[in-house]
Amino acid sequence: MWTIHLLYSDNVVVRDVIIETYPACTPMASRWIQAATCGSPIVNIDTGDDGIVLKSGKDADGRRVNRPTENISITNCTVHHAHGAVTLGSEISGGIRNVVADNFTCAGTEVGVRIKSRRGRGGFVEDVRFNNWTMENVGTGIEVTSYYLMEGETKTSQEPVSARTPVFRDIGISHMSISHARQAAISVEGIPEMPISGLCLSDVIGVGQDWNESIVYTRIGIT
Repeated sequence: MWTIHLLYSDNVVVRDVIIETYPACTPMASRWIQAATCGSPIVNIDTGDDGIVLKSGKDADGRRVNRPTENISITNCTVHHAHGAVTLGSEISGGIRNVVADNFTCAGTEVGVRIKSRRGRGGFVEDVRFNNWTMENVGTGIEVTSYYLMEGETKTSQEPVSARTPVFRDIGISHMSISHARQAAISVEGIPEMPISGLCLSDVIGVGQDWNESIVYTRIGIT
């Protein structure tokens, strides 16, 4: 499934890695992970799925284990072909928090910053920061959605808030340059019973593949 898979791991450093294959790099239910370097990119990824993806368990089993993925620092990375350059989810049942992804370059990815989940997962994504990104020729620059469906899953109807309900809150995305976005610069979709809260976009410049003008987001807050 994945080239580097950090499962139930503490105090890990990954650096100076080149991945040119179909799998991806996935920490799951881990903490104190640092992917950093001095100078050159720590990770240079060209892959057929998400490039760097954080998860914390799936549905009822993930809630039973109840171990969050937390305290993650990812810096100075280059991602080429991938579904998402850095993805959180969709399996977030144990929760994901305290994540920083800084100084990224991505070219040719389907999505740059990607946060995704769906009803039934439960869990949360909170206190995450994405800063200083340059994106070129992406499908969508920034995607935050509670409507993600995996193959074989079907769309569900609104339901009462419960342990099955995913929660996204306190997310900061800043200093983004998105060039030649084929679909959208930014896409945000929360479910009616649990809107996304505390999402702040600042200093984002988006230019579409066929747009005549750029769109500059100085500061947008969702509370």
